[in-house]
Amino acid sequence: MKLGRLISALGMVAAVAAAMLSGGCENDHSVDGSEFYLSPASYTFVREKDHVVSFGVHGAVLPVIWTLSDTGKGGTLSGVTPDTEVYVTVANYTRGEKAGINTLMVTDARGWRASARITVPARLVDAAGTGTNGAASATGSD
Repeated sequence: MKLGRLISALGMVAAVAAAMLSGGCENDHSVDGSEFYLSPASYTFVREKDHVVSFGVHGAVLPVIWTLSDTGKGGTLSGVTPDTEVYVTVANYTRGEKAGINTLMVTDARGWRASARITVPARLVDAAGTGTNGAASATGSD
């Protein structure tokens, strides 16, 4: 009788351990990078009054490094120090006045990278719903 209870108790311990090892642990990170990403994955500014978008990194092993591909477009990051290791998983991108595409990249402690595409069109929509030259062309002129 006691042997049966012992076997039953060991079985329960094994089941709990298996559940924890199969994804129940909060620090369980994907080994193939499939769960390492930025959200949103892309963003296009549409309205003239919109200047800021927030990005979050998911599945990263801290610290992370936030980087912009083209700082010449005038876009900036806030909430983090760009190109420096930080323990922050959310950053704000403020668009510049130049139209074009910028890429936000995050590299985590494993060296894994995730990126998001940010687009500022040459024409933005104003409050009346009409196109404006809110952003200059990619070369900096209209």
